[in-house]
Amino acid sequence: MTYETLPDQMRAALAYQWGSPENISIESSPMPTLEPDRVLVKVMAVGLNAADKHLLLGTPYIVRLQHGLRRRKDQRIGHDFAGIVVQMGEECSRLAVGDAVFGVDTGAVAEYVAPREKNLCLKPAAISWEHAAAIPISGCTAFQALDKAGVAPGMHVLIHGGSGGVGTAAVQLAKARGGTVTATCSAANRDLVASLGADTVLDYRARDPLAVTHPYDAILDVGGNLKNRRAANSLVPGGSMIKIGYSGGNWLGPIVQLGTHYAVNIGTAGTMHMFLASTPLDVLEQLIALVSEGKFIPPVERVYPFEQTQEAYTRLVSGRTVGKSVIRIGSDT
Repeated sequence: MTYETLPDQMRAALAYQWGSPENISIESSPMPTLEPDRVLVKVMAVGLNAADKHLLLGTPYIVRLQHGLRRRKDQRIGHDFAGIVVQMGEECSRLAVGDAVFGVDTGAVAEYVAPREKNLCLKPAAISWEHAAAIPISGCTAFQALDKAGVAPGMHVLIHGGSGGVGTAAVQLAKARGGTVTATCSAANRDLVASLGADTVLDYRARDPLAVTHPYDAILDVGGNLKNRRAANSLVPGGSMIKIGYSGGNWLGPIVQLGTHYAVNIGTAGTMHMFLASTPLDVLEQLIALVSEGKFIPPVERVYPFEQTQEAYTRLVSGRTVGKSVIRIGSDT
């Protein structure tokens, strides 16, 4: 059974070379192969993440060891999406044709994707396609980072980088856990971050978030820009600093950061943790529950039409996105 008559070809955004968003083109491409444990989804919207930037630029360069040294092995781009199930693999039974879903799959900037059924979450009717597509990677990253830090009611949490996709999610989710939140951002984004629930908002250009009288119970360093040892000493004894992302350059940055991870934890008040997120179904379902309770909604800076995918990625690569950038693919009509 299918939701609609399916084409033989689809439009997909592809990038053959590492580097600039100018390398992205929208081309006719074969429809995804529907394996037994997968469903075919008509993509309605795609949310962009820092991971999409790194996988377009090929940075840090260690990325290219897995994904192609000179050229990208997989030309598809994008991961987070929301859409409509239009066809079921023969082993799939949890979902049904016509279901509105969201989740993660490689090559999401396309008219169709074929993700594994087990990785998809149902989209409530009250949530737009754009907001649903903005949830998975950044929402799961923030949720799991707060879990890793053990954030609980009454704890004081610093979120360094509170205006991006992960930061805006972390501010809301930390408040939902009963935390007291200090967040950093530029002065231009202060009102937005405050509106998300941050108790204190600091302009990182004017105020040092580590110059505090009372130490933090947990620190989320979104982007990995804080000085590791100094940040770890700004924690209560036994507190946790979660590094999300990396800094220090495209050649040795991640390797140096991994090495300092061990050194920092010797003789400091708190503990630094390196962190890589995943997008399991149970976390997506918890995020949707928080959305339904009015405790979490990803702010969407701008929605780009499919034809402006280059522009959407240009904004992403700039590092100045406030909240999330979303690409609208399909039409409701």
